[in-house]
Amino acid sequence: MDFDAFSLKKRCLPVGAARVAYYEEGTGEPVVFLHGCPFSSYIWRKVIPRLSTRYRCLAPDLLGLGDTETPARADWALPAQEAIVIEWLDALGIARAHVVGHDHGEAVAQLLAAHHPELPFLVRSIARFAPQTVAPSTPVPSAVHHDAGDQLEVRSGDVSARTGS
Repeated sequence: MDFDAFSLKKRCLPVGAARVAYYEEGTGEPVVFLHGCPFSSYIWRKVIPRLSTRYRCLAPDLLGLGDTETPARADWALPAQEAIVIEWLDALGIARAHVVGHDHGEAVAQLLAAHHPELPFLVRSIARFAPQTVAPSTPVPSAVHHDAGDQLEVRSGDVSARTGS
């Protein structure tokens, strides 16, 4: 089987009972990209290169998807996804990160923001992302929430990082 360049650069990290596969590129403030279902980190392959010159971009394969390995009968529900993301970031030594979510990845990002404000890990931004596979007639939301300082704008077909006001 032939693998694409993106998939060949994936790393794996043991986290709890799982072996989390993830892609990492760039330096700077971390930006975590959470994919939806039934996708994998591969959906971020065209987004990450555009931001990795300024950010440390990380895209895990969530539980039960992509190349992440879990034991038989593992829990893949949203709270379990939330927990594994927290543990994965802790294992990587990341205490603060921007989070970009697509589909149920956005739901995981919202859980992180809602349930873990007291943790050293801090969700600084949540952006909704609609992949370019959406039908042209489908309305696509633009970027969402950001804190003061740098903004991460994500729009269908256009990704940019810029300094805030």
